[in-house]
Amino acid sequence: MDDPFDLIKGNSIAFLNVSDNSLALRISEVADVEAVYFDQYGIERDYKLSWQSEDETIAVVNNGKVEGKASGTTTIVVSYLDVSKALQITVVNNVSSVATVIIANPVNTTLNLNDEVQLTASVRNIEDE
Repeated sequence: MDDPFDLIKGNSIAFLNVSDNSLALRISEVADVEAVYFDQYGIERDYKLSWQSEDETIAVVNNGKVEGKASGTTTIVVSYLDVSKALQITVVNNVSSVATVIIANPVNTTLNLNDEVQLTASVRNIEDE
């Protein structure tokens, strides 16, 4: 029988071994992604989670095993009932390809009309270089 509290707000899914809700892979590389479901009390529940790739031409997923298929970006969604969590997947064809772009938060986030803000971005390959 399903937990009767599943439909109460506060339930969540968390990734255990992925930071920033993103993952970069090479074509044909496989990564194990672990996710767990927590009820509204923060108690981990051992429910069978559903995994789905939004674009299986770029990456496929089977019970948390994600495989890069072609260069590009897609989203893997893990869910249980009405609770879900998304993971951005970037697939590259070689180590020198750009895997992530990080934009630093500006110091001042309040802007007036016609104000400008300078953003700083850094580009990383799959080796985080």
